[in-house]
Amino acid sequence: MKMISRKALLILIALALLAACNLPMATLPAAHSTAAHQTALAYAQQTLTSLPPSQTPSPATSTGTSQPPAPTSTHTETLQPPTQPPAAAITPLPQPTSTATLELPSGTARERITARMQTYGDVQAAYLSDAYWQQFEARLERCGSAQDILTLEYHGDSYTMYDGRYSMNPQAFRAQVEYLMQQDYHFATLHEVEGFVQGWLALPSCSVILTTDISDEHAGSPLSIASTFADLEAEYGYAPHMIAFIWTGAMESGVCWGGGCWEDLNEALETGYFTFGTHSYSHQDFGQITPAEQTEDLQRSIRDMQAEMGLTPYALAWPFETCSAYPYTISSLGITLAWGGVTKPMEQNFTSWLDPRPLCLPRMLPPNIEGISMRPPGYTLQQMLEMP
Repeated sequence: MKMISRKALLILIALALLAACNLPMATLPAAHSTAAHQTALAYAQQTLTSLPPSQTPSPATSTGTSQPPAPTSTHTETLQPPTQPPAAAITPLPQPTSTATLELPSGTARERITARMQTYGDVQAAYLSDAYWQQFEARLERCGSAQDILTLEYHGDSYTMYDGRYSMNPQAFRAQVEYLMQQDYHFATLHEVEGFVQGWLALPSCSVILTTDISDEHAGSPLSIASTFADLEAEYGYAPHMIAFIWTGAMESGVCWGGGCWEDLNEALETGYFTFGTHSYSHQDFGQITPAEQTEDLQRSIRDMQAEMGLTPYALAWPFETCSAYPYTISSLGITLAWGGVTKPMEQNFTSWLDPRPLCLPRMLPPNIEGISMRPPGYTLQQMLEMP
């Protein structure tokens, strides 16, 4: 059996070899002969020299990568490269610890403030003077640039609310403003705050924003505040400033009979210590009325201020501190800044550089006549100033 198997195996191998010999062979390319290569080269040279100059092909420039041919088109439109939006003319805000040289915001920033004063309706030359900006620059260099600024919400300089937890009298008000001036704080104007929130004006970190809401009950308080400011300016050599928001519908009440409240407000405007915004016409909760009702209310309030004071307000204090869920209703009216109350976590409840919610900015409550705030609860003015 072993001999037969061995023979059979040998026969099978022999048959396989014979079959392989009958398979077609792959044809290999013939090597280039020297004569053939010379003939082809001579033909190519003859073809190139016989072409007219306009048809002579240019040598290809290799970039190391294969590029698709440029598409040919009969379209006659000239294609332009995509236009990139211009870089914003905003200088990144230096950190308070930065040693970089801080430039005086003259030029563009001062021009923007001037233009805003013109559209607002009151150009206050004192806030555009070289002396003012030199003092501004000195604080900027001394304190560094602010990231967050404390905004205080007054209701005049004499009031009692929330069972006395939120209260004020002229003496306590004067003491708080005097403390700020003793520390050489900068009182930011409304126009400066707009630049700060929009990112085109750095403010000193030793800045504060004073605001007050004005109803018929407090319509005379701006004159009392202006008197306090004048006394302190004479003592400390620079002027405090406050942003006042007017509840215009209340100026029609019996207390304001005969336009007396508007007369007081215009007299306060002439002192230069205030910029004014609106506190709405009806003082309704804007969280409870429709966008159309909001628009109608604010339009009426703006018309009142234009007619009675010659001002076109662009800032708002929300009634009841309730920010509207429909901010576009006020954007369309030219409102660029609006303040509520606690609109951020308490430890972050400050007006910020490039604030992401310019129509829902926060305010804190100043300490009461006992020197203690209820927002944040239990804080003194010094402690509040140390928070940002």
